[in-house]
Amino acid sequence: MTESNEPQFSQNMAEAQGVENTPAPSIRKRRQQARKELDQIARKDSDNLSMGEAERDIQRHGELVRELAKIEQLLEPMEVNEGDLRLNQEVYDKLGFRLKKGVRKKPIDLEQELRAGNILLPTKEQQELAEKEGLTQILIIPGQIKRQDFLGYFKGENYQNNFDSNDLDITDPAPKDLTKSEAIKNPKRPKQFYTILLSPQISCHTAHPETQKQSAQTCTDILAKKQNANSNLNLAGLTLEEYLLLDCLIYLKDNQKQHLEPKSWCWLLEEVASEGNVFIHCLRAFWGSGSRSVGVISGIFSRSNPEEGARFGAVPKQDSILNI
Repeated sequence: MTESNEPQFSQNMAEAQGVENTPAPSIRKRRQQARKELDQIARKDSDNLSMGEAERDIQRHGELVRELAKIEQLLEPMEVNEGDLRLNQEVYDKLGFRLKKGVRKKPIDLEQELRAGNILLPTKEQQELAEKEGLTQILIIPGQIKRQDFLGYFKGENYQNNFDSNDLDITDPAPKDLTKSEAIKNPKRPKQFYTILLSPQISCHTAHPETQKQSAQTCTDILAKKQNANSNLNLAGLTLEEYLLLDCLIYLKDNQKQHLEPKSWCWLLEEVASEGNVFIHCLRAFWGSGSRSVGVISGIFSRSNPEEGARFGAVPKQDSILNI
């Protein structure tokens, strides 16, 4: 890819990561507008209004109140059912994840974190939009764990014994790209527990058939178009951490004991690496049945082959826990 192509691609990346660039206001902006209009109506001096104007204000006030009630309902956090919470907890238990709590490290307790309000959740509206895209799998990510520490859990006996794996195979130049990808240089994910909605399909070709045989560059363009169609979905590509945890969760789900991508490669679109201002590489991952390991390599960003595809996920907006 030439440097002259970069500005257009950078715009696509911004669009794919949920940047609003359409005239239509987001649901949160519409909420702000409606509240502002209600305040203006409340501040008006009724003595200076004619009867007709007062009646119109009363009517408009009722319309705004009903609209706000619908908006607030849509912006309520998604509920995590017991089955999904239990499955996510099983992943962390079997991997042996621990978090620092005070002076000690303790096992992750998702139920406790959920009750304490420490898990950033998508809104109900976002969940409904995600379901229409086939993104029905709930995955909870510990965004506060540094990459080096996170990957350490995939180098130990817990991972090997509980997920029928020999190791996590990260092949050169992927280790270098892991330290300078966009997920590290310009992180977009919350630094806390957050929930991402994903497709439960074993193959990315089945989950997102439009990405089959496409380069990372083309998959990013596809992602941008989907995000432009509905910015409230807040669709994004995957990080390595998200992919690895999804692989473990799918392996445990319904005791199916299958890993992701047994016959395909999945582009991790958040893991693009650049030289200068030009994107050169993108990480991709798959399950190597022969080696019995998840393989991670760097692929040429603009090059495609029949075995490649991508996965997308609906990520909660970080302002979804704020009353704005």
